[in-house]
Amino acid sequence: MRFRRPFRRTDIARSAVALCFVAGAYFAAVSALTAASRDASPDAALRLSPNDSSALANKALTVTLNGINAKNVAAVERIAQRSLKGDPINPRPYFVMLAVREVQHRPKDVQRLSDLSLKLSPRETALQLWHVERSVANDDIAGALRHYDYVLRIHPELNSLLFERLVDALTEAPIRRELIPYVKARTPWVGDMLRFALTNKGDPIAMTALVNESGGLANFSDSATLGRLLLESLAGAGYVERARDFYLRTPKASPSLLQNPGLTDASVSGLTPIAWELRTDQEVFASFDKNESTGKPRIVVQAPSERSAVVARKLLFLRPGTYTIAMRIAPVDPASPGDVTVNPQVYCYAGQGEKQALGANNLVTPIASGKHGLVVGAACSAQVLELKATSGANQNAGPVTIEDIVLTRAG
Repeated sequence: MRFRRPFRRTDIARSAVALCFVAGAYFAAVSALTAASRDASPDAALRLSPNDSSALANKALTVTLNGINAKNVAAVERIAQRSLKGDPINPRPYFVMLAVREVQHRPKDVQRLSDLSLKLSPRETALQLWHVERSVANDDIAGALRHYDYVLRIHPELNSLLFERLVDALTEAPIRRELIPYVKARTPWVGDMLRFALTNKGDPIAMTALVNESGGLANFSDSATLGRLLLESLAGAGYVERARDFYLRTPKASPSLLQNPGLTDASVSGLTPIAWELRTDQEVFASFDKNESTGKPRIVVQAPSERSAVVARKLLFLRPGTYTIAMRIAPVDPASPGDVTVNPQVYCYAGQGEKQALGANNLVTPIASGKHGLVVGAACSAQVLELKATSGANQNAGPVTIEDIVLTRAG
């Protein structure tokens, strides 16, 4: 199995160029002024000292990463050889020389120089990425990931430059399979990679597959955050049944939350969107606390006058049928009555195939104060329940609480 486009050799070469400049900028900030000058501008350093071996090495490396070919290979080789005369243990000119020998189609010299370069400086980012490229060319997934792992461990500040290509490749099962040992070993960058993927529209199916194939969230140090991000990504992309199945495999899953919107410890502290998710905006604020008398969780809503916003939402998997939704709204302080009404809204996930779309029609109809009707059709496999708060004109109104949310199925 070959790597997909994100791992093509031309892309790796571009990554190497970008990484080289980012790494150079980073290390220049913490290096001595002369070393920073050599790295940032080898031409300027060479004008001051034409035989400076470090500046020669950086000059040769810059040309190499920008594109070495039959036209410039001889000039690059001369620069690298001059650098080696002044400093025979600098790994950069050896890396340049292996690129030169590759252009010259001398594979034995390439292998010898690559081994020597790694021994001299395994921390050289460009060298590690060259080995990634070489592994990819040889369909060596394990080798490519081994060199990626090295770069990601020693240069975490460069993660985002590498994650994009690695994340896109996770749709391939063989690549996920080679990543499993890194997941089980709790390799530091794996959790960061998943968070990057799930917050940058990575494929949630591939991410979920990696987690499941690796033994679940227990192998991740930040399991709660990753579980929430996975569930939200799956549901947000319309893979609601996969979200349900993944949730039920998590260590603290509560199956009753799939059909019960009541405010409980599990429903306010579990993984969203199966558990309640607060949707505070810039003006309407919502928070969880507990009723001092009963000890039960509740939602507290504070809103200025004449505002409206969804303050909480939850994913449900109700069977087809007729339901009623009831809830109790009360002021936090009886001496400062609130001027906020809260109404439920239910929207249906439906569609052909695995990926479903969220409908635009609210399925709820009012019955009486604090009580609403709901009809779930046969084609509605999952639902989103939202609580929408609307404040009146009273500018001195206090906060209100939402308590005792009860869903009852008729018949």
